Amino acid sequence: MTDGLWPFITEGMLDAPTLLSQIESFLSETGIQPSTLGRQAVNDGKLIERLRDGGTVTLETATRIVEWMDANRDIKGRGPRKDAEAA
Repeated sequence: MTDGLWPFITEGMLDAPTLLSQIESFLSETGIQPSTLGRQAVNDGKLIERLRDGGTVTLETATRIVEWMDANRDIKGRGPRKDAEAA
């Protein structure tokens, strides 16, 4: 359960850049799309885009994201769509 960021959250030290760094690592490891993570974790497909643009999230939202990532470390994305590869 939230092994990666839990100490930061419980100590009140989680900030948007730290969260975004963990999200980017998760996306890289799993290959899932940012919109998929946002939608499945907190029902917000634009969440990662807004964080990348300097946005912030509440502690509750950050906790939900971290818990979702910890529960889904073994998920693997489908990779690029066939039509995207052909373009």
